[in-house]
Amino acid sequence: MNLHATAGNFGVGLTNATYWASDKKLTEFKAAADTTTGVWGGKLAIDVTSVSLSSNALRATTDITVAFMLPVTTDTVTAASDFVAVQLPYQWMGVSGWMDGSATATASLKLVTTTGTGAAAKTTKTAVKGAVSQISGCNVVFALDTTATKLAEGSSYEFTLSSVPTAENAVFGAQMNLGSLVISVGKVATGGFGYSSAQLFNALASQAAPKGKALLEFSSTTVAVSRGTYTKNAVCVQPATGNFAADVSVSVQGTAFKTNPAVLSAKMGSTKVCADMGTSSKTQMSTHCVRWTVNNGTAQYTNLPTLMATVNGALATVNVPDKVTCSFDGSSVPIVVTSSALPFADVTVALKVSIAADEKKTDNSVGITPTAGELVTLKVG
Repeated sequence: MNLHATAGNFGVGLTNATYWASDKKLTEFKAAADTTTGVWGGKLAIDVTSVSLSSNALRATTDITVAFMLPVTTDTVTAASDFVAVQLPYQWMGVSGWMDGSATATASLKLVTTTGTGAAAKTTKTAVKGAVSQISGCNVVFALDTTATKLAEGSSYEFTLSSVPTAENAVFGAQMNLGSLVISVGKVATGGFGYSSAQLFNALASQAAPKGKALLEFSSTTVAVSRGTYTKNAVCVQPATGNFAADVSVSVQGTAFKTNPAVLSAKMGSTKVCADMGTSSKTQMSTHCVRWTVNNGTAQYTNLPTLMATVNGALATVNVPDKVTCSFDGSSVPIVVTSSALPFADVTVALKVSIAADEKKTDNSVGITPTAGELVTLKVG
């Protein structure tokens, strides 16, 4: 806090890094007159006394409990705050279920009061009514109920975010102790006013595979699929290190995406297993979170991470011969129909028939005399 009673001047200068490095000079400078009196000050950050996780296992779930005290401000700007928000560290890389709306978050807030001192001290935790009102990939906002007593400066609280999916990326999970979880408070009508500072609370523990299990990975966590087709060898599953230590089989969840074969199975000792991946012609062109089930090998391996599948509208080509040779009075002519990509569902090719004026000879798009409207079906697989 800085108070002054006598007017003075302060300077503002501009330069660039190159000029400063070579000449240590400013390109522009201006002196501005101060006011007669004034006050500059900063508010204390929210005092986070502890952050604890019920589990530090990768690709699992955990309860995050944050104990904090709301400091007293001179202008009571954080008094009567009616929301608490939490932002997960960058190393968490967000929660895919929160991103695509397939999962939600639950949270609770308690007022912590302590009476007495020493051996006679008694701590009481009282629930503050509210619910999660906003959620994104790494942010959760807990809004107090309209009937709840709002947050008070100088009071202590305990906020718990329940059943949060833990980090999926092993590299970032190991760096979790370098991350900064942020907790903030404010008023729904006017925004946030108080924030925590990473220096004020303990570092998060690194996240790793559960004891006794190894990581199961994709060779690439992103794939591209064209609507209505399969992409060859789009998905490959492998151990994070070495070869498979046991027989493993995995399959994709849901019906929007399918693999060929439907189940990816690897024998102990093999390096990886791959499959084609496809999606319907009606699937939205966007990036989708694709989740997987480990059917066999769960005693040795973790779950797979979320696969990010980008669906595009690139068109495949169905190829038919430009001509065929027909025998007079023949009843069957084989026609080879191929596609540049394996179709997701059966593709039906209709033969159009036109009659030439020259002796009424048949002349059609595939050089055959079929019954008008006859169909050829290109089967999946």
